[in-house]
Amino acid sequence: MPGLSCRICFGETVDTASYGVTNLSNPLKVNEDNFFQISSITKTFVALAVMRLADRGRVDLERPLLDYLPNFKLSDGETEKRLTMKHLLIQLSGKGDYFKDFRFGKNVMGNMVKITLTLPQINPPGNDYFVLQFRFHVASRVIEAITGKPFEEAINELVSKPLDLDKIRFSPE
Repeated sequence: MPGLSCRICFGETVDTASYGVTNLSNPLKVNEDNFFQISSITKTFVALAVMRLADRGRVDLERPLLDYLPNFKLSDGETEKRLTMKHLLIQLSGKGDYFKDFRFGKNVMGNMVKITLTLPQINPPGNDYFVLQFRFHVASRVIEAITGKPFEEAINELVSKPLDLDKIRFSPE
């Protein structure tokens, strides 16, 4: 990580600090207006969105995912029936992982989920801890199904706007 910029807000007090360079190929000095790809921090946004939906009674962490995604199919039928949002959020899905850049655009979560559903079931849900992209692809798809909105819109409504994060973007464009 060649550089970073952070902002801390407490009441009316705002403090910003920037360090390093934007990247090693084109080392421009980092400032508070630079955009950074947040990568795995997106998982925190997904979890927060799910919990906001849970607080509103729109998602139950203990209900099977099939209740939210009726066409949800896994390679293991028993796991398919048992897997819950809680398993996804606490990283106990027991599912294998897959890394592919699906880029951006409409139905990106649906496309991600389609491919990751074919991955092998390593263990039953709730038994083993795995840090997986798969679980957040599925959780993001559930957010879309519950809200009836594309992932980006749902995250903006449930996370970005309430936190006044007005510089969040979902694609380089």
